[in-house]
Amino acid sequence: GSPLTGDLIDSTYIGNDSAYNPYISPVYGDFTGFPPMLMQAGENERLLSDTTDVAAKAESQGVQVQCTVYSQMYHEFQVDAPEIPESQRAFEEMREFVRRL
Repeated sequence: GSPLTGDLIDSTYIGNDSAYNPYISPVYGDFTGFPPMLMQAGENERLLSDTTDVAAKAESQGVQVQCTVYSQMYHEFQVDAPEIPESQRAFEEMREFVRRL
């Protein structure tokens, strides 16, 4: 989903800037030439569609993208490691991604 369809357009987050600014909404960025990317999101997080949209755009611009959506997880679930098994799996995925590079 476009940030323009949500609350971002009227948000104090963007101030006097534009929601089309790729530094505010990466979905408007150019990913040409980027190195491989690992993206993780929780299934229940508000930014899920932003994550999957950016992943798809980066892939369409020739970037190798690994995008994982963790079932029933929320925004920043990774910070709850080691208490939550999904957080542990996310960190293991990060370690493996870096090892492969």
